[in-house]
Amino acid sequence: MNSIREQFPLLRTYKDLVYLDNAATTQKPESVIKAVTRFYEKQNANVHRGAYKLSDISSQLYVEAHTRVASFLNAYPDEIIFNSGATAGLNTLAYGLTKNLEKGDNVVLTRMEHHSNLLPWIEMSKRRGFEVRFIGLNPESGELLEEDIDTCIDERTRVVTFVHTSNVLGIVNPMHRLITRAKAMGALTVVDACQAVAHQKIDVKALDCDFLVFSGHKLYGPTGIGVLYGKKERLEKMDPFHYGGGMVARVSDLSIAWKDAPMKFEAGTPHIAGAIGLSAALKYLENLGWEEIFSHTETLTKYATETLSKIKDVKIFGKNAERRGMIAFEVEGVHSHDVAQIFDSENIAVRAGQHCATLFVQELTDNGIVRASMGIYNTKKDIDKLIVGIEKVKKMFHV
Repeated sequence: MNSIREQFPLLRTYKDLVYLDNAATTQKPESVIKAVTRFYEKQNANVHRGAYKLSDISSQLYVEAHTRVASFLNAYPDEIIFNSGATAGLNTLAYGLTKNLEKGDNVVLTRMEHHSNLLPWIEMSKRRGFEVRFIGLNPESGELLEEDIDTCIDERTRVVTFVHTSNVLGIVNPMHRLITRAKAMGALTVVDACQAVAHQKIDVKALDCDFLVFSGHKLYGPTGIGVLYGKKERLEKMDPFHYGGGMVARVSDLSIAWKDAPMKFEAGTPHIAGAIGLSAALKYLENLGWEEIFSHTETLTKYATETLSKIKDVKIFGKNAERRGMIAFEVEGVHSHDVAQIFDSENIAVRAGQHCATLFVQELTDNGIVRASMGIYNTKKDIDKLIVGIEKVKKMFHV
């Protein structure tokens, strides 16, 4: 993996940059940038609309992107919906899956959720009267409370929605435990896989989840493109959230007949270049090899944990839990934003603060959390530079 950095134009431009904010967004390999540029230079036309060769080429590339994503998830192409990102997918699901819910029903989340998988459900509960319940956390380990899974998910639970891998600590949740309990109670399951997809392939059939979302920009693809996977039979029953061109089979003054998924949920002109770029990113990662990618980020996570554990006055969050591709910590008595600013002076890019997961972070600390998240182009040398940054923080704040 040591030569991979050279395949990323931004990292070639900023040779001294230690980029450890991959959980926020990943950098883009040259092949993805070229695929997007090639589309606009040589293939640009609207999809499924034009009766001419250029439109046929664009449409075929767009269809192929659905197929590649479906292969990545072990799904069918018509179960793959493109949108602007995981946030759009979760809003679509919150709207569509709660339409018939009422007082007495409940939707179960965890206190680990990103705001994108928190705010839509809370807003829908205000409109429709159902209850929102939260699976709690162990404040020491950061893991979900196992006993809450059974007490929160009951016969009146209609949806259970949860993050696969925490965007704050990198903790991997007990997926099969959550899904099995939800199914036993007749509830639908929604998985936020944003932080998982950059490190491993996900088999939706093995998981047996009803829905799953992720964003392309966290997977070395473009911004503005995301994926909503849904079981075909679930998508057939769900109403769309956006309305516009390309989604109707028939329309009259009094009635509308929707097309089948995915077009039913892809109203208007889609982000064609984004879908093509995402397809190129998946092809790039497949060529690297998913086992190698998983092993690389696991090795870096272990090395970062072992190294930071030796530093006095540094607390690692979720240290003993199963984690994926990141390390979250605080320097005793120093606000996370101050740590990040000092790191920046050393050309180290990390994320600090609440991480759009206020409920989670506030249960762990008052100073916010510093998150260093690893990607395929990072090395142990980057972790070593992170240590240098921590020592500078300690010296400046007399820790």
